[in-house]
Amino acid sequence: MFETPPTFVGLAAAAAVVAACASQPPPASAPVAEPTTLAQTLPLGGRATYTIVDSAYIEADGERVRFRTRVGYEAEVRMRFRTDGDDLVATASLSRLEGLLENPTTGTVATSLDDVDGDWVASIERDGTVVSLETPVLTDRFREVVGTEDLLRGLFVSLPDAPVTEGSQWVDTLRTRDVGAGVRRTTTIVARSRVAERATVAGRPVLILESVLDLDTRAETEPGATEPSAQTLRGTLRRRTTWDAGLRRLTHYRATGRLVGRLEVEGLEPIPLSADLVREVTAR
Repeated sequence: MFETPPTFVGLAAAAAVVAACASQPPPASAPVAEPTTLAQTLPLGGRATYTIVDSAYIEADGERVRFRTRVGYEAEVRMRFRTDGDDLVATASLSRLEGLLENPTTGTVATSLDDVDGDWVASIERDGTVVSLETPVLTDRFREVVGTEDLLRGLFVSLPDAPVTEGSQWVDTLRTRDVGAGVRRTTTIVARSRVAERATVAGRPVLILESVLDLDTRAETEPGATEPSAQTLRGTLRRRTTWDAGLRRLTHYRATGRLVGRLEVEGLEPIPLSADLVREVTAR
């Protein structure tokens, strides 16, 4: 990412270095790292526990409407993996959930494990695409705080399903549509990713993946709503992921970004919106 500026030496010092090098055998070239196939396959051990910390600060700054909303949650998800032919199937159970939405105009909404009945089940493709198979019964409180999007989508990242080395790049596009709590949401994400470096974390060799996510989302109330409204947000998130090829899964990622857009409410001029987002996922 950032490189140290080069240090300039005087001509005499440079000449001395050249002379010294001339009297020494040439250094051995560094070994070239073998390419690593980067794809979502059956994780080692078939199980993992994910901790999610998610927060958003949303601000409306209109002439007649101004407010700040804070929404966030912490969750622990226990994941079990199995293969079904060529497919990887994941079953996710929430073991801990604490979430809160604070809005000065509509009040506070809290969510917990009591708002979830059942598990998420999804097929995970080699490029990290999540195809939902089953979802639990969720209350409107859960959907308001955590969202309507399938929880499993946030636990997998875009992968190239190909051998990679440092500097390898790939692009992926994800389009989703979710309905819940009287709101329809459509989202498009274009993810541009690269292998930034090889590193060692806790004694294990890992790949560091850096991604730029261009996000475009629109949410609108379903037809017949007593107070029709629509919200659009666009912006960029930056995500840094630690991928353990030996475990065949991610061990950590952090994504941050800012979105801007507007809120459209019947009878009012469009209200400017901004949202600052942070999501951190740790797996063990």
